Amino acid sequence: MGVVNADGEFVRGEIVSMVDLQGTEIGRGLTNYGLQDVVRVCGKKTSELHAILGQNVYMEVIHRDNMQLVETP
Repeated sequence: MGVVNADGEFVRGEIVSMVDLQGTEIGRGLTNYGLQDVVRVCGKKTSELHAILGQNVYMEVIHRDNMQLVETP
């Protein structure tokens, strides 16, 4: 499963919070896309990104090299 929803206000290059389906923060990361583009690709497969966003797309909303997971108690 990938990104299923996005909200708030953010642009490409900002640090955003990642939450699970219950709303618990699981990490933070540097986003490759702004809110409008993330909403457009929610629930889509990586192979569909070029058709949705055009040329020069990133394969991840947040690359694992640019994220920090939060430890849960």
